[in-house]
Amino acid sequence: MKAFVPRIPETGADFEWKLAGARLRELFVERADIVGFADTEINLRADRVGRLVNLRGEAKVPLTFTCARCGDDFDGEMRVPIRMAMSPRRETAADLEEDLGAGFYDNDQIFLDDVVLEQIALAAPTVFYCRPDCRGVCLVCRKNLNDGPCSCGS
Repeated sequence: MKAFVPRIPETGADFEWKLAGARLRELFVERADIVGFADTEINLRADRVGRLVNLRGEAKVPLTFTCARCGDDFDGEMRVPIRMAMSPRRETAADLEEDLGAGFYDNDQIFLDDVVLEQIALAAPTVFYCRPDCRGVCLVCRKNLNDGPCSCGS
């Protein structure tokens, strides 16, 4: 999805689209704990003041994860807030390059898919758990302790 800055009215514009699961697979190609990808629903509002564009909205990211404790796969959804102030690259100060809430565009075009993918990558946890109180597996017999105690005696 692409937004042309001059076509965004000063009163704002709403964008709704789906990002293909294959794009997420590319993004998380090195994450063995993310095993299933589906299309991501994105709702985004763009408000323009001059050449500055404020983006805000949310991405609903359905994924299948492998729990880091028990090893079971489970379906979950990350809800990723999108908050970004976009300005033309040539008009930005160098000290803003490291600001995670600031982004830049070239040739009056904002590639919204890229903005959203960056926010998803930043929001993804380093490990996933099937639930906060996951008990993991027995280190001896490998029984999933969420299903009850093991009988190996350890």
